[in-house]
Amino acid sequence: MDNPEASGDPPDLLGEDEEEAGLQDQLFRAKDQLTSLAEGTAGQVEDSELCLDLAQQVKPYADRLNALHRLLTPIDSLIDKRARVAGLREDIAAEVTQLETLSHSLDSVVDPALLKEIEAELAQLKKDRKLTAELPPEAEEPAPTGSRPLREWPVAERLERIFGNRFVSPWRLGQLMQGRPDPTLTDQLDQGLEQVWIALFTGTKVAAHVAANHLRTLQRLFRDYALICRMPVLPDGLPCTIEQLRERFRQYFLKVPIRSLWYSKLDFFHQPLAKPHWALLDRQYLNCTFKKPGLRLLIYARANELPLRLVRQKSALEDTYDRVVLNLAQGEPFFANCNSITRTVYQLAGEESSKQVYVFYKGDTVCLSGRRGLPHWRPTRPRWPGVLPALVLPLT
Repeated sequence: MDNPEASGDPPDLLGEDEEEAGLQDQLFRAKDQLTSLAEGTAGQVEDSELCLDLAQQVKPYADRLNALHRLLTPIDSLIDKRARVAGLREDIAAEVTQLETLSHSLDSVVDPALLKEIEAELAQLKKDRKLTAELPPEAEEPAPTGSRPLREWPVAERLERIFGNRFVSPWRLGQLMQGRPDPTLTDQLDQGLEQVWIALFTGTKVAAHVAANHLRTLQRLFRDYALICRMPVLPDGLPCTIEQLRERFRQYFLKVPIRSLWYSKLDFFHQPLAKPHWALLDRQYLNCTFKKPGLRLLIYARANELPLRLVRQKSALEDTYDRVVLNLAQGEPFFANCNSITRTVYQLAGEESSKQVYVFYKGDTVCLSGRRGLPHWRPTRPRWPGVLPALVLPLT
């Protein structure tokens, strides 16, 4: 009887099992209490030591949750405001489209000066607009019966019919500058026209107008744009530089001796264009009063679902070239006047910081200015700081 094994009743083992079962019950009760505390259905916890221990263990996680909540609160507010702004932008776009459609239908009954002013105000609203706006179905004219589909025309003729005198091919450039363009460069540019058509006229909205032969609609959609070739050699065989443009077309520049120009000895005055390419030019500038040119161009590229590498800030030479070519093509300045912020910078001898080159109109004259920082609007110089975007379509 003294042997515990002989009695068949191992008291020590039974005691251990009972202690383990008690701990499990206590753990489950603590778990239930913690769950009920989290759900707000429990009363006061009787075990103060357990409560303190749980509080100390939970505190770091509670602090993290509070910090995360403080961070998410402004983000939620921003998301909500962004959604409201997106809805407002769609409403404004619809109203602008209606106004544009109405302005086209009132050409014969409204004072042209007033209509031009309205169109200028509409253009201001579309600073960050897409390249083409979707017109309502009632604004689309039916294709004339028996007319030749637009897609059957040679690509150069299609573009000329859409852009009119704002399409400047190498052949047209030779006419305007009274010279013969380089045949090799002309062939390269002509071969790249099909890629230009694909880039501009195969999007879902524009392609529908092309398929329906809505020529007048396409003309209205692209009326604020020009498509020109940029060539590193002028039709007379001279390199395309600001110096040569000024020498060849003096009527568009200040009538002063070259040696008196502040930039006559700087490199950008003598450097030619690097490669031939096509460029789609927007006549409206993107206002840079509160946003830098890079950010404005990024917004422009995203709005048009374009690769940022294709949307370029002009150099001083490209800006000057575009103004001269389109002035020759149209007989008047094409771009809205602003302090056009180019990507060209220069540094004077002995100075540590660089300055940026700006291009603007003074009447019909093309002027260049150089300074540090962004220019500001003021009554004595009523030109806003802006960037003129160009969709550069390189030859492949």
